[in-house]
Amino acid sequence: MQPDSSTILHAGDVQETDDAVVKILGEARRKVLLCGPRLDLPAFQSANTYNALARLIARDLHNRVYILVGDERYFLERNRRMLQLCRRFSSHVRARRMSTEMEATSDLFVVIDDRAYLHQPHFDTPVAVANFDARGRARQFTQRFEELWAHAESISEISTLGLPSR
Repeated sequence: MQPDSSTILHAGDVQETDDAVVKILGEARRKVLLCGPRLDLPAFQSANTYNALARLIARDLHNRVYILVGDERYFLERNRRMLQLCRRFSSHVRARRMSTEMEATSDLFVVIDDRAYLHQPHFDTPVAVANFDARGRARQFTQRFEELWAHAESISEISTLGLPSR
């Protein structure tokens, strides 16, 4: 498929980036990967995002959401909806903190089903690109996520029982 306005979105401000996050999450059918220093866009704290991810999980019990953050404290204190999602769907939503041994990432990315992605090159600047038909680039982000995930540490505060996420 030739890229066109229906497959590529360029977001230039917070609202456009938030809209792109909600849109790409709504397209997910099996798996979502969320990675960023803080996941501090308003979209990650919205009911629309929570509902899109809850619907993904409800559609099929094999569906998964993986969340990787750099700033664990920020995530626990400011991302109430994401935290609620982790606790409510603990078998399907896993969250970890990036290892201090790994190089810190300053960008934010979302990958769905190894076929589409959203990338915000720097978390402090609300400029992002989303591509809904980019398996090759999405796979690159997936591989990066998997490497970070392999070295990540559990966030014990997520579980109401204090058990670490797997």
